[in-house]
Amino acid sequence: MTNLVISVIPPEEWKQFNDNQKKILDLLSNLSIKTDVSSPYITANEFMDIVRIRRPKFDKLVATKMIETLKKGRKIYVKSSEVSRYFNDLSME
Repeated sequence: MTNLVISVIPPEEWKQFNDNQKKILDLLSNLSIKTDVSSPYITANEFMDIVRIRRPKFDKLVATKMIETLKKGRKIYVKSSEVSRYFNDLSME
């Protein structure tokens, strides 16, 4: 047998709860989440994730100059356009 529990919430508390929920939903809808790539460069890790390769294959592509990279300090960047070129260029295996 299941025990049934009924809770009674006073109307003013229920109204405050609803108002708070609406405020939260408004704040969430106003958040701007970046979904597009606006930079001409992505990180090496992002490139590897997008084209689904691992570091040895990436290093081989860089060493043979199959993809264009830019190094700033210890960070390696790849032109965003290299992603589509990777899939369209049949010489990149």
